[in-house]
Amino acid sequence: MPDNPKGLDLKPTHLEKFRIIVSKLLKPVSIIVVQFDPDGCASALLVQAILETLGVEAAVFYGGNIDRTQNQVIFNNFDLKDKIKPLTELPGQGSIILVDSSKIQDPRFGVPIAAERIDIAIDHHQENQVSCRTDKDRWVWIAPVGAATTLVWRLWAELNKETPVKVDETMATMAALGVYSDTDKLRSSRTTSADRQAWCEAMEMGGQELFEKCSAYLLPKRCQLLLQKTLERSVDIGPYRIAHPNCLLHDDEGGQIAALADDIHRYEEVSATIVWGIVNNQIRFSVRMRSSESMNDLIADLFGKGAGGGKHNASGGGIVPIPASFLPTDDLSDNLIKYIESLLISKLKKRTGAPKEPVAPAETK
Repeated sequence: MPDNPKGLDLKPTHLEKFRIIVSKLLKPVSIIVVQFDPDGCASALLVQAILETLGVEAAVFYGGNIDRTQNQVIFNNFDLKDKIKPLTELPGQGSIILVDSSKIQDPRFGVPIAAERIDIAIDHHQENQVSCRTDKDRWVWIAPVGAATTLVWRLWAELNKETPVKVDETMATMAALGVYSDTDKLRSSRTTSADRQAWCEAMEMGGQELFEKCSAYLLPKRCQLLLQKTLERSVDIGPYRIAHPNCLLHDDEGGQIAALADDIHRYEEVSATIVWGIVNNQIRFSVRMRSSESMNDLIADLFGKGAGGGKHNASGGGIVPIPASFLPTDDLSDNLIKYIESLLISKLKKRTGAPKEPVAPAETK
């Protein structure tokens, strides 16, 4: 059995192995997007199209919530309601293909998945790679590019030379959005020439009007209010900025945490930004960094090991469940928010060696 690709070097032997692995996939075949976003969604749907050309049917399943405005726009404009399913509906058997993730025990799965079921993984994250079986048993392509879609697009382009794989204008537009989004509009330092090439090729085939509608979307008025509230509760501790909107978020607002982190991280003087909020029975948080510090270590220190993770050491996030019996009523929510705020600030001060707030001496009678 040929080896797997290394870096961006995709050889005929790699394509041969891909076809062999695909021919051995066990039904039902499932493609997993651990966290719904443009890059993961584009990668999954493009892989689905490739498999269909090779005679294999596969269903796409996504984890997380479609509660960020950008994701809602993508979901609605590409009419994905009947094309992808929540991860809770994942079949208990059959082969699994991971895209935009290569963790066997990714906490975002939400459900236990047998490592032996993973036969293909395509990812641009370098940490926590699949390793439960030898590479000879599965097809794994993990390369340091800005978007997973870039790798899948390259795979499609090479396979398309021998076996035409149908990619229409809508699919090409989705691929362009996947690259554009995960490379921060092609501006991120993680952006490679391969990303730029994939985006240009996809846009040549894609639709400009649909691309613009999904990339230059308008935000709800509520987002402005949440940004104002979050800036009011922003604290700088050494190289860190930590903030929260100081209120219980609505059920469909968890995705705004990431948007708030993106906005607040643009200001100067800090190298890491942490934004958190309470949604239902969860603490949702997003982290943005521009330093060599380990994001996963920072997340573990603040929110606990396994609470979440980061990609490219530039952006990440996670969830901390709150037991239902400890959820506050409306009149007590302020107390819980203040406690979590104080706890996280205390942890950051300990991490930086910053002095603690002075404690007033007890009165003597």
